[in-house]
Amino acid sequence: MHANYRLRHVIVQIQTADAGIAERIGVIFGPFASADGAPDIMVTLHRAAVLPAMPTGTPVTFEEGRLAYFLHDQRLIAHFTQWGQLRIDLNTLRFEAFLSEACLATYSVLEDMVIIGLAPLLRRRRLFTVHAFAAARAGRAVLIIGDIGAGKTTTGISLLRAGWSLLSNDSPLLAADGSDLEVVAYPGLLSAFDDSLARFPEMAPILADPLSPLGHSRQKRTFAAERLYPGVWAKTAAPAALCFPQITPGLMISALEPLSAQQALLAMIPQSIENWDKPLIPQHLSILGHLAEAAPAFRLLLAPDVEALPALLSRMLPGA
Repeated sequence: MHANYRLRHVIVQIQTADAGIAERIGVIFGPFASADGAPDIMVTLHRAAVLPAMPTGTPVTFEEGRLAYFLHDQRLIAHFTQWGQLRIDLNTLRFEAFLSEACLATYSVLEDMVIIGLAPLLRRRRLFTVHAFAAARAGRAVLIIGDIGAGKTTTGISLLRAGWSLLSNDSPLLAADGSDLEVVAYPGLLSAFDDSLARFPEMAPILADPLSPLGHSRQKRTFAAERLYPGVWAKTAAPAALCFPQITPGLMISALEPLSAQQALLAMIPQSIENWDKPLIPQHLSILGHLAEAAPAFRLLLAPDVEALPALLSRMLPGA
C-alpha cells in the first residue's frame, strides 16, 4: 500500500506492506488524501517482531530505558526501547519506521511515532509543529495548549459539538508567509478517557465500543472525529487566540485569565522545540514568537461546566 496525503503545500507519501498498519493509516490520514503532485516526504512503515539494535556511539538525546537519538551526517536514528526505531534522512526527506507489536497495540502510539518522524522533515519544508488541540470558527483558530491531563481534549470536544471545525487533535502545524501566519491542519484521532467522554451525550456509541485488552486499568479511547461530527475538518485558519487549560478543583464556573506573550511563548517551547535539531531551532523559535505576538493568550480555569466552554472561548475571537 502507498498513498499520498497533503499538508498545505507538502505531499507526504506513506507506504507499508502490512495490512493492519495500512488500515490504521487510512483511518488516521484519510481526510487528507490527495492524488495530486509528487511526494515531498516519503514514509515507510514496518511491523517488527524484533526491533533493530540500538546504534553504538554517543546519543544526542538520551533517556535511560526509554529513548536515544543518534545523529550522524544528516541521518537521525531515534530508538525507542518499547515502541520502535525511526531512521530519518534529513537530506532526502525520508524516514523508515520499525514498529513493535506493543506500539501497534497501544492507543495513539502509532500516531506519535509518525509525527516524531515527520516533524523534522516538515520543518525543512517550512511547517513547524506546536503541541495543541486546534479548533476554528469562521476561519479563526484557537489553540488549546497544555500537558497530558490538562483538559485539552475535553475543551476541544466541547467546541466541535458546538459547530467549530477541527484543525488538529494534538499537532497543528504553523506556516508563515511574510507577515501572515497560518495554523495548518494535521491529521489524528480524538483520544480521551471514559470519564471525559461521558460528559458528552453523543459519545454513547464510542463508550459502547469494546476496549482493546491492553492490560491497563485505565486507558484512552481513540476514534475519528468525523464519526460523530461529519465534515468537521478545516485545512487552515488564522490564529486568533492561545488557550492554556488548567483543571481547577472547587471552581464552579470556568474563567479566562489573560497571559502575556512572553508567558505564552515560554509555555509552548518545552513541548515544541527539539534541542537536537540545532539548525532549525532559530526558525522554530521565531515562528512560535510570531504566534505568541499575533494571538492573545489566556489561562482557562476549568470547572465542570463544559457546556459553557464554547461561549466562553468565543469571547477570545476578534469582534467578540
